[in-house]
Amino acid sequence: MEDIDHLICVIEQMLFLAQTEDPTMVIHREPIAAESLLQQTLHPFLILAEDRGIEFSVEASDGLVLSGDSTLLRQALHNLLANAVRHSPDGGRVRLAASSGPGGPELVVDDQGPGFPPELLSEVGRRFLKIGGESKPGCVGLGLAIASGIAQIHGGTLVLSNLAPTGLRAQLSIGG
Repeated sequence: MEDIDHLICVIEQMLFLAQTEDPTMVIHREPIAAESLLQQTLHPFLILAEDRGIEFSVEASDGLVLSGDSTLLRQALHNLLANAVRHSPDGGRVRLAASSGPGGPELVVDDQGPGFPPELLSEVGRRFLKIGGESKPGCVGLGLAIASGIAQIHGGTLVLSNLAPTGLRAQLSIGG
């Protein structure tokens, strides 16, 4: 049953990815308080993070309001946070932030994990992309592709960059 559940999850993610790539897809944009979006997305991770001693910091520009589909943006952030928690060391820190960038609002997740191999940074959004063939439970390599697709249907991008000395920044921009 566990294998079947896993396959169903993968199929659902693939169908969702196909939807994000449909050029006729129209999203329902609504005003979203950035601080609220970050807090709602973070909530499911608090117990897991507490068990591993991972600290979260949440930063949102005062009064920042996003325009987008709150369910989709929460899904994108959820995928980025899941990766950040998965790859952060016990006792590490994960930062979740929202601010106004030059091209529109930006949502950022920083972690203290090992980062991404530099040769794969340009492949963000590729389906089934895994680092070093990792086989952690629940990891099929679709989370970044989904987050990238959600950014694109919001008129934005997902960019990954390594932090020094360790860590990864996932920066999701959404069009104004």
